[in-house]
Amino acid sequence: MVHKGVEIPSADSRLVALAEADLLRSKAGKAAQERWKEAGGKGRWHSAEMDMSTTKQFKHPATGEEWLLIHRLADYSCGGSEINMLGLYRIVEGEVVRHFAGDAKSTVGAD
Repeated sequence: MVHKGVEIPSADSRLVALAEADLLRSKAGKAAQERWKEAGGKGRWHSAEMDMSTTKQFKHPATGEEWLLIHRLADYSCGGSEINMLGLYRIVEGEVVRHFAGDAKSTVGAD
């Protein structure tokens, strides 16, 4: 039987901050920063004006297990960098446990 996760309307901001920090520190997050600098970007890519972030928290209706999904996209068009990152975290005893951190288009190089 397949259960559809129930979205929690307001994701826990503390857990979101922990997961986002982990995503940016991941191998994929460091590679994204390098691509940003190589393309002439200044500072941190995730602080730039074009960065968009979507976060969803879900709860499994049968088991009660909770998950946090983070999608970060920075698309600078016209030859600029595109950074498209995805992080999936399980919430365990009030902490986040990484299950995936990498490019949203490919699992190559994901941790």
